[in-house]
Amino acid sequence: AYSCFDTIVPGNQMKIKIDCSSRYYDGIKELEPRLSFSLSKDGYPIRLEPIEGDLLRVETTPNGAIVSYPQDHFVYLGFSLALQYAKENKTIEISRKIQELGTMQDCSDGVMSVEGIKTMIRESALLGYTYLGLYLESTYQVEGEPYFGYQNSSYSKEEWQEIVSYGEKFDVEIVPFIQTLGHMGKMLRWSRFGEMKDINDVMLTDYEPTFTLIRKMIRSIRSVTKTTRISLGMDESYFMGAGRYHWFVDPSFPDQKTLFLRHLNRVAQ
Repeated sequence: AYSCFDTIVPGNQMKIKIDCSSRYYDGIKELEPRLSFSLSKDGYPIRLEPIEGDLLRVETTPNGAIVSYPQDHFVYLGFSLALQYAKENKTIEISRKIQELGTMQDCSDGVMSVEGIKTMIRESALLGYTYLGLYLESTYQVEGEPYFGYQNSSYSKEEWQEIVSYGEKFDVEIVPFIQTLGHMGKMLRWSRFGEMKDINDVMLTDYEPTFTLIRKMIRSIRSVTKTTRISLGMDESYFMGAGRYHWFVDPSFPDQKTLFLRHLNRVAQ
């Protein structure tokens, strides 16, 4: 396995002459401090060129390097490898068996700074990852619900736009991960949402105000991102149906599997 993190000792800055599509130039320019190089007209030449297929190919020689990339998210990985083995005679080929690859960063107890997220985007691009997931719980803003995320840090609409635009620069998709059943204790502690609480940190299912709120949550997070994908978490919803559900919806202790699947189907709609 090859990694851009084996590279370049800080202080040994190398001059690079880059030949690539203009859409990648700004992203590569921003990697100068991270990879200890500077762009120069008389530097070591590295050419980035698109190819058909699914194989990333990096060829380096003492006279220059060629990075042949099959998909956009391979560009920065290929560039970092060309930089790492610059002036050597080396050929590297990488094929990806998993088409979607990324990490999920936990922002549920307080969001990472925008600059911190930008760092994660750059690192994701250097690894050839396709997305960066942000796990949020109630650390985002829901229109018309000032107590959602109250006294928790969250990203403003302008900060979301900055993060998403920066991800686009590096071909890293920003994917929000939100919760729609359990893990909602920080929200449910406020009286505004008391009627939507079942037990502990689990929302009350089979209850229309709960689904109205979830609809607002999804609409709000979609309005600040450009992705068509949102992770709708429903994990660890222990004891669902055994709290206020038993007293206010159905006292018969219905099967949890049935409850869960019914909730899943409503949220999916």
